[in-house]
Amino acid sequence: MKDINIIPIFNQAAPDIWDSFINIRACAMREVYNYKFTADDYVVAMDDFWDVWHKQCPHFAFGAYDGTEMVGFVQGYCIDKTAKLDNLYVMPKYMRHGIGGKLLLNAERSIAPYADYIELVSLLHAQKFYRQNQYLPVFSNGYYKNITADAMRTAVVPVFHPNAKIIRECKRIAKMNCSDFVFECSTKNAHMPMFVYVDTDAVIRGFVVGDDNNNKINITRQFITPHFMTQCISSRFASAIQAINMTRGGR
Repeated sequence: MKDINIIPIFNQAAPDIWDSFINIRACAMREVYNYKFTADDYVVAMDDFWDVWHKQCPHFAFGAYDGTEMVGFVQGYCIDKTAKLDNLYVMPKYMRHGIGGKLLLNAERSIAPYADYIELVSLLHAQKFYRQNQYLPVFSNGYYKNITADAMRTAVVPVFHPNAKIIRECKRIAKMNCSDFVFECSTKNAHMPMFVYVDTDAVIRGFVVGDDNNNKINITRQFITPHFMTQCISSRFASAIQAINMTRGGR
């Protein structure tokens, strides 16, 4: 299971993404609870994904990929300083290999700029998993965890929706690079920024701007704090983009 890649899904409404989510969820539910998804379950799940996607709030989603096949995912959204984790499922043959923990860690990193804590409703089977990942119970099957900027330390973090703080820090870095780069609102395909690099002090030290056409990500600009691990940060950005593009190669 060493070759599993955890990939950010910037556009959950891209072709086949929700189908993959539902298939993974259905397989996991059948394995753990012997529950078989019906046609009605599929329609309800698809409607839920659609409704949440059209809310005016930051969304996050990551897929775990074995080659080009999605074998696990985490998905949710943020509202009023609270992150709602709606789904986290892994295909049966990939369970108990640490994939769920990696998906959860990536979700926590990505929502740190927006939320003070993350909350969820856990199925009985998953409650031990969340407790092991420092989630605290609030009622019978509800859990929460405080989220701080520390979650982002020494990581390349995808930016699903840039907020004022991220834009301010990226403008500062662009200015240090003697650039008057103009930040516009992220569109369906363009992300400004797409990834940021956060150092050991939880400070943003670099970012990249890119276009995502669901087939390939193209980086259009890169900015890094001058004289700060430039080669290392640039390499980490390149690795993150390469992993995504390789995963999409089979589509």
